[in-house]
Amino acid sequence: MPRPRRAVRAHQHHGHAGARRGSPVISVDTKEKELVADFKNGGREWRPKGPADLRAGLRVQGSELGTAISYAVYDVTNDRCWAGVGIDHDTAPFAVAPIRGWREHLGRKRYPYASTLETTADTDGSNGYRPRPWECELQRLADETGAEIQVCHFARATSKRNKIEHRLFSLLTRTWRAKLLLALEVISNLIAAATSRTGREVHAQPDRQAYPDKIKVSDQQIAVVQGHGGEFRPDWNYRIKPPT
Repeated sequence: MPRPRRAVRAHQHHGHAGARRGSPVISVDTKEKELVADFKNGGREWRPKGPADLRAGLRVQGSELGTAISYAVYDVTNDRCWAGVGIDHDTAPFAVAPIRGWREHLGRKRYPYASTLETTADTDGSNGYRPRPWECELQRLADETGAEIQVCHFARATSKRNKIEHRLFSLLTRTWRAKLLLALEVISNLIAAATSRTGREVHAQPDRQAYPDKIKVSDQQIAVVQGHGGEFRPDWNYRIKPPT
């Protein structure tokens, strides 16, 4: 049964409200993990004539370096992406680090007078609506920037509507097909190569910082968060305000 037309319009209106006010609207998510190793990577690629790299069909024992975790930020209005590639844990501090990097290197110049930052994210993972560390890290970011952070979580089974899924992640598999993911720098360069003919820019950098998992946030720590829920599903739609 199709959704009521009024509900569809409300959803579309929310997705572009920040852009009409001159405030950034970003889409964030974690891509599936990739092994950093001299392993076979499926797919075909056009290449010049000459001897082939036989390692592309081999799995070399003992060459696994770890698991790469890519967390990316997509600027919906400006068609720009910023990604961090880590090798430790997919935690809330790791997820907020690329948002901080996007603002420092891209967002501040593009939106110098923005007082809000609208963010769309999934309901699960390091940026899910349940983990307390996610809200605490967003509060730290709001304290640093002085901007209000508005978060809108997509319901389960609707995460494919998150812009970053089909504006960046769908291109990455094609970008690094048949290539050996030998190091974080290799993966970062391949992510940065996922540009488009329409002018999309992608920036990526390795993140070798340690991010301990199983972070516990006490009631006293979560009480500091200046969170305010919306009228509809306040656990999915809320605002993190900076200190007044």
